[in-house]
Amino acid sequence: MQHDSWGNEQLPLNVIATYCNTNDPIEYNQAGVVCTFTDKRLWLLGGKGGS
Repeated sequence: MQHDSWGNEQLPLNVIATYCNTNDPIEYNQAGVVCTFTDKRLWLLGGKGGS
């Protein structure tokens, strides 16, 4: 059974925009995203971050 949001082409882009340091390499495909994590934009989720 497939997750409702899995296969959504916007999901990897949302993950990259929220969690990835875009100054470093980013790899993504239908299976997921691999990147260097940053907390600089976690405030977008209502959490604390960006120290």
